[in-house]
Amino acid sequence: MSVNRSGKILSRIILISQPSLNIRQSALDELRVAFNLIEPLDDRAWAEARDLFELKTYVKKQQIFALGEQGDQVRFLISGFARYYFLSPEGKERNKSFAKPFCAITSLPSLIDASAATFAAQALSNCVCLSISYRQLKQLNNRHNSWANLCLRIFEKLALEKDVRIAELLMCSATERYLIFLQEYDQLVEQIPNYQIASYLGITEVALSRIRNKLSSL
Repeated sequence: MSVNRSGKILSRIILISQPSLNIRQSALDELRVAFNLIEPLDDRAWAEARDLFELKTYVKKQQIFALGEQGDQVRFLISGFARYYFLSPEGKERNKSFAKPFCAITSLPSLIDASAATFAAQALSNCVCLSISYRQLKQLNNRHNSWANLCLRIFEKLALEKDVRIAELLMCSATERYLIFLQEYDQLVEQIPNYQIASYLGITEVALSRIRNKLSSL
C-alpha cells in the first residue's frame, strides 16, 4: 500500500472518530456542570474520573438494559428520555418511571448484590449516556470526599423519588397523578404515545382521554 493511500486512510479514520470525541467531550462538560449543581467536585477529583466514563448512545426503542440482566454500570443520561418498565409473565409492560437528562439509569439491586434486574430500561428517544462501573465509582468515593458526597446525594435522590412515586400511586387520584406528570415531564408529553403515559399513571388510555377532556373543559 502506498504512503499516500495509507495517509488517506488514516485521515479518514481520524475524521470518523473526531465527532465521537467531540460528543464525548461535550457530554463530559455537561455532566460536570450538572454534578456541580448537586455537589461540587474539585478539579483533581474530576480529572481522575473523566477518563473512566464511556460514551454510550442508544437509538429510540433500544434496550438500555434488559429484565434479568446482571450489570454493574451506572449510566448518566446526557440527552434524550428513557423509561423503566416491568414485564409481566404474560408479556404486558407497565411503566415504572421515566428518566430525563442527568438522571442515573441503573438497577440498584444489581449494583448492590449483583442480583438480576427486576425491570428493564428502554430509550424513548435517541439517547446519549456516559457510563461508569459501580466498582469505579466506589473507588472514586474512597479516594475523594467530594465524590463520596456526590454519590450519596444521587442515591438519596433515587430513594426519595421512589417514595414519592409510591405515595402518588397510593394517595393521589388519577387526575392528580396526570397533573403531576405534566409538571415533571412536560417535555415528554408530545414525544411518547398515550399508552406509555397511561401505563405510567396506572390507568387505561380511555381513562386518560377522559381526564384530558375534563381538564380541557375547565
